[in-house]
Amino acid sequence: MRCRRGATKRQFLAQICPNRDRRRRRLGLARALGRRRRKVRIYDTVRDAESVPMQLHKNGWPTRFIPVSYLDEAGVEQPSWPEHPTITPEWLDRERSMYARMGELDIWEREYMCNPATQADRTFQTSLFGSSRSSGRSRPSMR
Repeated sequence: MRCRRGATKRQFLAQICPNRDRRRRRLGLARALGRRRRKVRIYDTVRDAESVPMQLHKNGWPTRFIPVSYLDEAGVEQPSWPEHPTITPEWLDRERSMYARMGELDIWEREYMCNPATQADRTFQTSLFGSSRSSGRSRPSMR
C-alpha cells in the first residue's frame, strides 16, 4: 500500500499540480482539464492518517471534512445531511451499534466520522498519560 500511495502522490504532484496554472499547462492535460479550470478537487474517504489527501491537508491544502453526524449546541447528535431520506438519528444509532457489537468501531470512525486514527487503534491511549483531553478516568499509578 505504501508503494501505491507513493506512486499516487508522485503522479498527483508531477501531472495534476503543474497543470493548475494556465502558464504551465501541457498540451494533453490542458485539453482534458479545460482552459478555464484551475481548481483540483479530491473527494475521498479518509482511510489512513498518511493517505495522500491527509498529507495534502497537513501541508496547508484547503480541506473540508464532513462526517456523517455532529453534536449540536445541546450535545445531541445530528446528521450532517438532515434532508437525506435514510440518514436519521435512529439510523446513526443502529449503524454505530452494529459496528460496536462486531468489535469494528474503528471502521465506523474511519468510514463515517472522517477519523482515521481513533483512540481504540492506539497502543498507548491518551488517558494513560493524564492529558487534559482524558475522559475523566483517574491516572494509573506506577508502583
